[in-house]
Amino acid sequence: MRDIIAQADAMLLGPQAVVNGEGWDALQELSDDRQRALIFAFKGGDGAARLRVKPINLLPDAIYNVSSFGNGSDGQDARQRSDDRWCRIGAR
Repeated sequence: MRDIIAQADAMLLGPQAVVNGEGWDALQELSDDRQRALIFAFKGGDGAARLRVKPINLLPDAIYNVSSFGNGSDGQDARQRSDDRWCRIGAR
């Protein structure tokens, strides 16, 4: 992760949550070559339990390995998705 963040551009994937309020902040870190990305989502307050995010600026014909580290899964639900699938349905 550190090597991606060190060379990445960061962008919000939605409106910024209100300070000390409910809502989510979702941040995408995309490497300069657009081949690797990280998405961080932070829940504030008692807002919705889930968030759907749609990454942006991914390579159109690339297949991305997807892992989730939320809810104690430690990446066990890894799968692959194309950029087209990400843009249409996003991820929760």
